[in-house]
Formats: sequence, structure tokens, C-alpha cells
Amino acid sequence: MQLIEPGEIVHVIERRIFQGDVRRHFVGAVQASTDRALRVRGYLFVYDSSASQFQRKPELRVRLIPLDNRVILNVLPRGVEVEAVAYMRDTEGNLSLTDGAEFELDISEFSARE
Repeated sequence: MQLIEPGEIVHVIERRIFQGDVRRHFVGAVQASTDRALRVRGYLFVYDSSASQFQRKPELRVRLIPLDNRVILNVLPRGVEVEAVAYMRDTEGNLSLTDGAEFELDISEFSARE
């Protein structure tokens, strides 16, 4: 059994190496997987520092995601609609990933209350 199966929905956070590196996230459906990488079809989100929010790039992409220490991988529930996924901030400033329905994942690095 593989840990990630085709059809599963994943949220990928690329770790930044340097302070000024672009913050990139990717959300998509796994098309294929090996023990070293995933082939994922979905959308790229890039952090726009001037707007203080993640912006989704409009084009659907296929990316090869290496399974190494450069990425953080969240497996999302199968019912999540990739096309509906967006980022939102709550009234306390915490950042969440949501599909606007039942799914919500808090991805704040720090609590706004700290």
C-alpha cells in the first residue's frame, strides 16, 4: 500500500529557504505517485505581500512534487472540490484553507493572539 493514492486531494506547502523567497502553495488531485514523488493536477497559490493574501493562479497545472523535506504535505478529505479551494482570514487574523462548504484547514504559522 502506498501512503498517497491516485485521486486523493493534497495541499502542498513549499518550504522557504531564505526570508525573501516567494511563498508557494499548491492544491490538487494526485494523478500518480511513487515513493519519491507525486504527480498532482491542480492550482498554484502565490503569496502577494502587497495584499497580504494568497492569490490563485488561474491556469490548471500538473506538477511533480518531490517527497522530501522541502515540502509539507496535507492530505485533504476526498470530497473537497479543488476548483473551490481558497484562502480566508478569520476575524482574529488566522489563515485557513477552505472550499466554502464543510472543509476548513487552519494553516496559520502563528496564532494572531500571540
